[in-house]
Amino acid sequence: MIARRAPAARLDSAELATVLLCRINARMGNAMFLTPIIERLRELLPQAVVDIASAYPYAEELLGPIPGVRRVLVFPYKGVRLPFRYINALRAVRRQRYDLAIDPAPDSTSDRIVLSLARARYRLGFASASQWAPLTHAVAVPP
Repeated sequence: MIARRAPAARLDSAELATVLLCRINARMGNAMFLTPIIERLRELLPQAVVDIASAYPYAEELLGPIPGVRRVLVFPYKGVRLPFRYINALRAVRRQRYDLAIDPAPDSTSDRIVLSLARARYRLGFASASQWAPLTHAVAVPP
């Protein structure tokens, strides 16, 4: 069971050196939508490195070259031995400790699973009706 923590008031950028961005979706468009977030993280946290968890098969080629991205962890979305490959991808996420893990989608169960299992000091996501992951920082869903 994952322990719930009381929400914190704000994040101190000086404490954030490693960030995990969780977007476990196999569509190219959803991977592309991460680029503004990555660029904004680079502006706000120039000292931080960003790891991206994605199910888009070409996410590494697409997002890996962006400045500030350290690595792209590609989750399987279909194929032979899917459960074993998914577990291996989760293990890769768990090998690293993160200062911040971000769930950028208001309604993604896959994002929530990875966010919940990541070893992160802070977890940021949307305060939506479908949010069940333990967040330290919740943001209202925009209208």
